[in-house]
Amino acid sequence: MRILVTGSRSFTDYATIRAALAEAVADQPGPHTLVHGEARGADRLAAIAAKKLGWIVEAHPADWA
Repeated sequence: MRILVTGSRSFTDYATIRAALAEAVADQPGPHTLVHGEARGADRLAAIAAKKLGWIVEAHPADWA
């Protein structure tokens, strides 16, 4: 399963992100992939949580140029 996380750059609640990711795949067979934009806040917290859960983590940082 692939899950995209986007959110506020000021988001700091790691426990909520981790719980949401774990719940989203509770009954789903792996592997699981987190897709995120590499921004601070929700994106990076989700990446940390996903790595700890053993997921594949796929970052797509913005190309402002």
